[in-house]
Amino acid sequence: MLVISCSENSSDDTSYLTVTPETISFPASGGSESFKISCNTSWSITIPEGSNLWITTTNGTGDRELQISLPATKNVKETELRLLIKSADNRVANLVVKQEGMLLTGGTLDVTNHMNVLFGGNAHDMDSVQILCNIPWKVYGPEWLEASIDGKKWTTLSSTRAMIEGGSFISEENVTELLLLRTKSTNTEEDNYQGTLKLAPAYDNTADIVELGTAQLGRHYAAANSLTVLANELVCDFKCGLDVTKIYFHISDHMINTQTETIEWDGYTLPNYINSWDELEEDHIYYLYVLGKDAANGYYNMTYNGYQTLSSKNQAIASIQNVNYDGSKWTWATKMNSNCVLYAMWKTYNEDYFDYTDGMLAWFLSYMMHNHGYEGEDKEYCMYTADITYSWKLDYHMQLVTWGAGGNGNHLAGVIDRYRSIDHYQAPNRAARGHIHAVSAPRDIDAFKKAFVRIK
Repeated sequence: MLVISCSENSSDDTSYLTVTPETISFPASGGSESFKISCNTSWSITIPEGSNLWITTTNGTGDRELQISLPATKNVKETELRLLIKSADNRVANLVVKQEGMLLTGGTLDVTNHMNVLFGGNAHDMDSVQILCNIPWKVYGPEWLEASIDGKKWTTLSSTRAMIEGGSFISEENVTELLLLRTKSTNTEEDNYQGTLKLAPAYDNTADIVELGTAQLGRHYAAANSLTVLANELVCDFKCGLDVTKIYFHISDHMINTQTETIEWDGYTLPNYINSWDELEEDHIYYLYVLGKDAANGYYNMTYNGYQTLSSKNQAIASIQNVNYDGSKWTWATKMNSNCVLYAMWKTYNEDYFDYTDGMLAWFLSYMMHNHGYEGEDKEYCMYTADITYSWKLDYHMQLVTWGAGGNGNHLAGVIDRYRSIDHYQAPNRAARGHIHAVSAPRDIDAFKKAFVRIK
């Protein structure tokens, strides 16, 4: 018995089918490319079902140059399509079409309000992280932290598994999303809980990772937390451990050798208060020493940090001008100087804020922006990139604060501008100050005025 075997492609040794090039790559934005089919018979092209590519034709005879087009992609990862080209005599060729994922050709993922995140010792001590993004993201963290996007459902984090994901969209414009964080339970240990908060693109847990150090303080620790620096003032709040009832502080213009020198504490403040040190020398380094004491006046650990005040010269300023009250509404204008590229403006009628120092006002403005983002123009505080004329229907005393930023918009100025209506509609009552001193105020002050004072 004679057995003869023959492949499909050997029916005619003189026939041919080739495609040039064999692979075409597109950017995420899409586009058009050409390719050539060389064949001495008729041919057809099979496109994978569901594909959104366009091709000049899917069948023809002989040699032909064709155009192929792809729209912009919304896919996260690179995609690949394989087009089957088949001749009438059953010869086969493939054209591979690749398109880069949008996120592989540029995406934004950053944290704008923290370098490190510090938590007090109690359970459910909260903070938030502002995520600037135009891509989906996922977050990893220590298991003693919980996270939430809506503030209702809380999820325990994991250092190896992404338990929280956000940014479920891809956009050409950057947006800011708020990730809420809180401690899962009380830290009853003497030592701090330590960990790392990691933010990564949803498509890859190794590329473009943003890492923040994070800690939950041990029972006798106290440390300065959110800091605001102006030219002549430092302001911060504090985080403290479970047993800390008083927070002693000392500010020095030089580093103290604690082995040979005794620290003379300037005073103390209470948890959940902010503290301000004004009348400082500008462009100078100061060291803030902090010591937590418990109810029995016992203390265990001291922390300190160095901070440099800013300059008051050539600062970004959005000056408040032409303020007028017509009996029912306030009007004013803001004017950016040449160093200012954007500024935050805060308007309030809460008199609790009226006698705060410039630094304390800047701290509260920064605190609101860092924890809630910038509100719209009809809200209490917002961001502007141009001069404005503003009208506010209000028949009470008010205070305006502007804080400019220069450079690329990330360098807040060392000075603010402020306007208090009571300075012009009744006698000023702000006391003059001439030495370094500390002022404390509740951190979580009510956002609304407690007692209205009608303007006469």
